[in-house]
Amino acid sequence: PAHLSVRPEVQKYTADLMRRSGQENFAAALIAQWEPLVSSIDYRPNKPLLVALGAYDHSGWTKRTAFHWNQCCPDSPPIFVPGAGHAIPQDNPSYTGKMLLNFINRSVRAQRYETA
Repeated sequence: PAHLSVRPEVQKYTADLMRRSGQENFAAALIAQWEPLVSSIDYRPNKPLLVALGAYDHSGWTKRTAFHWNQCCPDSPPIFVPGAGHAIPQDNPSYTGKMLLNFINRSVRAQRYETA
């Protein structure tokens, strides 16, 4: 859990969650959510895509996934969230909120432009 967050309280929360669900079940649930999206190199989302990683995220899977998305969606380069590990909303909520709002605003403007 220490590699998932830079904040001790988030590390504790993650450790407790892994302990209650079992580390294997915890990891399997995460992989089951994302594996279909990244298993096909041909997959291209037809909506705007935001790829964000914590600047201190040390999970190799996350970096490989970000690389994949950048290859198939060059208009969506990864954003590295400062002061964050894997748990970006918990590690840097202020930056994450602003990043999401900017992304939503840009996406809405782009959609309006396309339909005009």
